[in-house]
Amino acid sequence: MKKLSLEMLRLSTNEVLERGQMAKVKGGNWAYWHCSCGGGPQFTVFTDSDDPTELTLCQPAVAVCTPAPTIG
Repeated sequence: MKKLSLEMLRLSTNEVLERGQMAKVKGGNWAYWHCSCGGGPQFTVFTDSDDPTELTLCQPAVAVCTPAPTIG
């Protein structure tokens, strides 16, 4: 599993790309997921994994993730 960070892309905060651009730069089958821990506030996960729940660090709460709408 791969994790994407601004440091990996060597981008400053002034150079942050939009979602559609990020997937094109990184290549592969990357997707955004809306996740929450035990029904708490939602946050976004960007990964090439088919199961992003392992990236949420929600223990012991149960992570719930749904695919984010595709942009562009």
